[in-house]
Amino acid sequence: MNNRDLANELVKIARLLTSGKWPKPTTKKPDEEKLMEMYSDGGCEATDGCRVEPDGICEHGHPSWLMQLGWM
Repeated sequence: MNNRDLANELVKIARLLTSGKWPKPTTKKPDEEKLMEMYSDGGCEATDGCRVEPDGICEHGHPSWLMQLGWM
């Protein structure tokens, strides 16, 4: 990914963060036990399956499940 593409992705993500709207999840919601594990483990799955920080979003603009569900 070149700098221009990266900048465009960052702008897209910034818009998502400020709008409060997230892309529709493409993976099944984890059960509560898995969510608790993600919360305590320091690593989390995004709503598209990417690995992110518990309060993070992936490069595709998908938030962690913890953010999607309002846990963060």
